[in-house]
Amino acid sequence: MSGLLEFTRWRFSRVCTIHERGDVCTCTEQEKTRLWLLHGTSGAIQQFLGDGPYYGIWDDGRTGAMTTLDGCKAAVEKAVWHG
Repeated sequence: MSGLLEFTRWRFSRVCTIHERGDVCTCTEQEKTRLWLLHGTSGAIQQFLGDGPYYGIWDDGRTGAMTTLDGCKAAVEKAVWHG
């Protein structure tokens, strides 16, 4: 195999929260909410502003505002998998 494939548990997307689904989105990338989903779980992370804090959510709770994505991912994973 010529390269190393990296497996990630997190999937990233940008979500328009200003326009209704089906409407033409005129948002800039800075205006879109960033969303990370933890594969196979209810865990997710949202960032509402391009340089704003991260918020982790899952079925039974949520984190407060966090300053680093890695720290927020760890908190969500711990909560989802260890209660």
